[in-house]
Amino acid sequence: GIEEIPVEFTSYDNGTYVWEARNVPAILNEEGRPLKEEIAPAIALSSISSWDEIGEWWWSLVKHVIEPKEEVVDKVRELVEQGKTGVAEIYHWVEKNIKYVALEFGLGGFKPYEPGIVLKNLYGDCKDGASLLVSMLKAMNQTAYLVLINSMGDVSPELPALAFDHAIAAIPLEEEIYGSKWLFLDTTAVTNPYGYIPIGDQGKWALIVGVNNTVHIFTQTPKYPPETNRFYLLKYLVLEETGDVNGMVRWEATGFYDWFLKYMFRMALTEEQKELLLKQYVTSIAPGGELKHYEISDLENYTRPFTLVLSFKASSYASPYGEDSLMFKIPLEPPRSRPVKREWRYYPYILGFPSITEEVGEVLIPEGWDVNFLPKNMTLEKYWGNISVTYSKMGRKIIGRAVMRIDHEELPRWMYNEYVEFLEKYSKRVELPVIITKE
Repeated sequence: GIEEIPVEFTSYDNGTYVWEARNVPAILNEEGRPLKEEIAPAIALSSISSWDEIGEWWWSLVKHVIEPKEEVVDKVRELVEQGKTGVAEIYHWVEKNIKYVALEFGLGGFKPYEPGIVLKNLYGDCKDGASLLVSMLKAMNQTAYLVLINSMGDVSPELPALAFDHAIAAIPLEEEIYGSKWLFLDTTAVTNPYGYIPIGDQGKWALIVGVNNTVHIFTQTPKYPPETNRFYLLKYLVLEETGDVNGMVRWEATGFYDWFLKYMFRMALTEEQKELLLKQYVTSIAPGGELKHYEISDLENYTRPFTLVLSFKASSYASPYGEDSLMFKIPLEPPRSRPVKREWRYYPYILGFPSITEEVGEVLIPEGWDVNFLPKNMTLEKYWGNISVTYSKMGRKIIGRAVMRIDHEELPRWMYNEYVEFLEKYSKRVELPVIITKE
């Protein structure tokens, strides 16, 4: 942001340099604005001449650490005997079993502990986990390298500097995937699916060290397309003439949503908390609804996307509407993000990350009934993505569908109010009732 602010530069003979900017605008606390680090005026200095210089320095610290030693070879042999013979199985073993604990004393802030020590303790920080993974893969004759990256921000490619805060691993690919010939692996993500890296690692400049023991490659990690981060939600209700319903809900998740839901249901919630959460969720669909049964996919299987299926019943979901008519709401939720319209917005609005969320609400109406009123469809299509709410009838089934696709996570400020107005209409539309009449 500082390039838009007049800056006075003064150089003194004693080696002192002064950059001075006056009347710098305050950073406003707008909802959904970019991170402060991305908009605050800043000057960065470095005494490092190239990314190779950083790579060479760190490679000197880690090259002997990642060479497979007896403890690593023995562990790999044990895992292979258990049928864990692929890169994905080794990666998942490390992220499941090595707890994140950072003990960074002196040079330990840069140099990882020996993998044998990490295996013995079953804990370590990011560079310890990444080094263990690289060492284990090397013991399997799989090429792998250590990578420096900044997960909380990004580094400037024009200014070589030791501005990294995270370490991950990478293996070379024969063909490009999402624009990269490297597969990056983050061992600290705990429930992260193989072949996917956390949002904080995506689209970042990274330094891969020790390629073929000599080369250090400065490159960007891939940014995954919306189809990779998908959350699909189906609510299916069978409506009785009394207004009561029996319902089924199914969640399917990939990418970020897969990671998040596995983490929440595997790591964060007890069995009692899971059941309480799902009971509350059922009542949000149908007030007074009763959870009958639920089933969650194997949370220990990181190669299988997260799924959840539950069933419930509820009384008086539909209300009488005159003679021989019923009124009810298609089970679609209003948008969770409800920003407020502004006369003027100063910063762009951050929508999130490239993703697709799709919610489908289906209601099977009783035989001999037909639709009297169905809400109208609505769509907003822009360069950043699109949102749509549609309604249709197929036989006895009434279908509502709400889809939001984000292609670009940053919404220009001049599009902000249009976006807010559409969300307001969206919220009202999904609350409109459907009316059916007995023929």
